[in-house]
Amino acid sequence: MYLLPLLLLSLSAHASQPSLNEDAIYHGKAAAADGQTWKSTVALNFDSPDGKSYACTGVFIEDDLILTAAHCRIKNGGRVDITFYKNNDPANSQVIEVTGDEFKYAPNPRYRKSSAYDPGTDDVAVLVLKDQRLPDGFEAASIQTASIVSASDPGRSVYVAGTGLTHTGAFADRILFAQGTIFTYLDGSVMQVSFPAGVGVCGGDSGGPVFVRSNGKLFLSALTTSTPDDLAAECGNTLYANGITADRFTWIESAASHLRASFSTSSK
Repeated sequence: MYLLPLLLLSLSAHASQPSLNEDAIYHGKAAAADGQTWKSTVALNFDSPDGKSYACTGVFIEDDLILTAAHCRIKNGGRVDITFYKNNDPANSQVIEVTGDEFKYAPNPRYRKSSAYDPGTDDVAVLVLKDQRLPDGFEAASIQTASIVSASDPGRSVYVAGTGLTHTGAFADRILFAQGTIFTYLDGSVMQVSFPAGVGVCGGDSGGPVFVRSNGKLFLSALTTSTPDDLAAECGNTLYANGITADRFTWIESAASHLRASFSTSSK
């Protein structure tokens, strides 16, 4: 019953050729100005090794550390534009460009690209900033801990944020989110989320945070990875998200530490 359709697509979006059929967090809502979501979620527009520009979503988990999807394929030595949305107000958006040796990107080495979604892909990557930090007023997301693991049980609600393409053909000018329900887990580590009819995720939402709620606070539980193409082009009503498991978090910490050390070595 868990076989996935061959039309399943990754969710990075070509930054220069948006489709009029795509919508960021399809029929989603704007994140609240007085909420947590905008404080850690950012838009990423970047150079890829194939020489093109793409867009994904990212989430800060430390002042210099962004998580995103491995299939976003950010080019080291290239360019990344990071867009912050203070109070989730487009008038207060701020774009910070990092280039060359100002950042380091590393995909999980276990990531495997597949024509259909592979639950074992470990589609997680880290982006470490050399000098840039979260601006004042922003706050890194807290990772879900073992003490609140029940917050991500099947049947519980999740809140999926993204900055992908909109129905107008432009990228979202603020952070949008959709509330869904955890249906099950694939291989124990890939969260399958179901949305209400007509709601889903689209191109450009890859790497965005999947939050669970505990005691009134949001905790990062997974990263948006893939969806079946059943709403519109690159948009789907079911989400497959890589959970931030203990093994993945161990890799995240190790990779970030290694990349930070590489900055110190290169500056000598």
